[in-house]
Amino acid sequence: MKRIVVTGATGFIGRHVMDPLRQRGFEIHAIGRHRPDDAQVIFHESDVLNIVSTRRAIAAADGSHLLHLAWDVEPGKYWQSASNLDWVPASLHLVRGFAENGGKRAVVAGTCAEYLWGADRFLD
Repeated sequence: MKRIVVTGATGFIGRHVMDPLRQRGFEIHAIGRHRPDDAQVIFHESDVLNIVSTRRAIAAADGSHLLHLAWDVEPGKYWQSASNLDWVPASLHLVRGFAENGGKRAVVAGTCAEYLWGADRFLD
């Protein structure tokens, strides 16, 4: 069975990908702060912004595929959130750890808020 690691599994998009992934033959491992409601998902608790615990979770999940959907998307705040600057390196560490653990294919989805659109973006 193919094994996929999903971040953001309880989010707006993530909660909707479980059934299609399962139908395609994946064993699903979720990494995150909150356990998905799906009892068939194997959960590895870790804040993706915590590089050390995420590396451990990636190793424990031992996936061949990665679907990274986690990000700060708090309505009304994420466009100007300084946490976008934290998510970029955390995402790079996540993918690097996945590859170093033997992962073969990664798909990363962002919000587009991770890109700087002008100097005034983080000014109040």
